[in-house]
Amino acid sequence: MKKGFKALVSVLVLALAGGLFAGCHHHRHSYHGNPEKMAEKLEKHLDRALSKIDATEEQRNRIHLIAGEIIEDARATRKESAGGHGRILDSLLLDNPDREYLHQRLDEKAEAMTEFGHRTVDRLIEISAVLTPAQRAELQERFESAHGAEKQ
Repeated sequence: MKKGFKALVSVLVLALAGGLFAGCHHHRHSYHGNPEKMAEKLEKHLDRALSKIDATEEQRNRIHLIAGEIIEDARATRKESAGGHGRILDSLLLDNPDREYLHQRLDEKAEAMTEFGHRTVDRLIEISAVLTPAQRAELQERFESAHGAEKQ
């Protein structure tokens, strides 16, 4: 993946991953725990970024379509991984926790997140292909200006 694309990758992956892990009751009432608000924030951030790099209407439409696929995939992944929290807690609080069950649940959740991550990266590569080399370079410049050049 090109350096210039890291800004978009960072925004999408972190925002979506944060939304997936926000199912905990403690976070449900916060801004970051609300997947709808996170999706809305992501769309606004994406619009601002696309305006700054002078994306065409065709590019905007294609990128928003792909971003929408990522958001829907995140929602579905989050929904599929929901549930079972009570059984996990119950198992942890036993005198002899069910290690096999706990490890199996961890493996299932890790596999689901890995699969989601791979699908997301593939879609981000699609977004990168929609942008011109000059637009990717401008994204990189803006990212480095805002966050500092990556230390290697």
